[in-house]
Amino acid sequence: MSLTNWLDIEVADVNAKSQPIPFHRPHPMEKQSLKVRIAVRDLWEPTTSPSFARLKDVLGTAPTVNPEWGMLHTALGGVYNDDTLFVRQTASFVAAWAEAASSVCKDEELGDKMVDMIGGTTLRLFIDVSADNKPAHEWSKQRGGFVLSIPRAVRQGDDCRAFFGDAIRKTLEVSPPAAVPPTTLEPGAAPAAPGLRESNDDWETVHVGPASARPTVPKPEYLPLVGSLPRPDDLLLRPPYNLRVQASRSLVVVESSHSPTLQLLHDYLTQWCRVNHHRTDEPPLIDITLHLSPFALGQTFDRLELEGGKQLRDVLPTASIVLNIVEGVLGYDRVDSTASSWLYCRTEPFRA
Repeated sequence: MSLTNWLDIEVADVNAKSQPIPFHRPHPMEKQSLKVRIAVRDLWEPTTSPSFARLKDVLGTAPTVNPEWGMLHTALGGVYNDDTLFVRQTASFVAAWAEAASSVCKDEELGDKMVDMIGGTTLRLFIDVSADNKPAHEWSKQRGGFVLSIPRAVRQGDDCRAFFGDAIRKTLEVSPPAAVPPTTLEPGAAPAAPGLRESNDDWETVHVGPASARPTVPKPEYLPLVGSLPRPDDLLLRPPYNLRVQASRSLVVVESSHSPTLQLLHDYLTQWCRVNHHRTDEPPLIDITLHLSPFALGQTFDRLELEGGKQLRDVLPTASIVLNIVEGVLGYDRVDSTASSWLYCRTEPFRA
């Protein structure tokens, strides 16, 4: 072997050894205790549970529920002193909800409304965590299913069966279902999801949801502990609210850290969008779609898309109406802009 070839082999060997070792950051489910995973395996059986079987017999379709165990354990792990109890109680709330739903849907009229509401597809149930020690329940049009919020207290699911039944019945009896506010054990609870009140066309009918006060605190000198931070659903309700608008020929994308702003834009533009009269179902000329954030347990949106050209080729969305609402109505300040993108920020919280 020549000296040149030997040097090439040595250099290649050194380069191979100097490659960085890939770092694997475990997923929250991986970081859970073995006891939690065993409890989920042994205690979580919705597909074979009697309560889900009865609901399937009534509706003709099996409901689906896939809890985010990692996020739920992060939010509720401190409430339960035993991981097995945490899984058992979560399962008991889901079973109680299924029993309540099957009981309500035995009424033929309400059962038909349930089938119409889910559009002939699978009945979906999403698991969230309540803001207090009371359970909550709502129908989410965007997610296409019911949202069951588990209380931050040790309670039996069977004790809440009547509450779930009343909440489901209320959702089915009120039309349209998407207008039903979240139901809690406390009467007169304020809606968690903002939107447009059903009244006049004036901008006074617009409200942007709950506000979180912005306390005056000094900037931290050190990075906080991960466990000391609130869940993203609550953290993103605090200012500053950042918003970006990007526009292309057939698509306008609005990204924001403030979910209520995106939902307000969605509700307003949906209300005033013209329809395609050339089709019998009269779909809107612009597809207006909200996207759920992958970093939140609850119904938190991080992106709104306006897409045109699908119904009529020449009917395309523009960013002008979005910019007008963001600046002129919601009071966002423009930070930067280019020919096709605009960056905004609002540092003052919205009042409730």
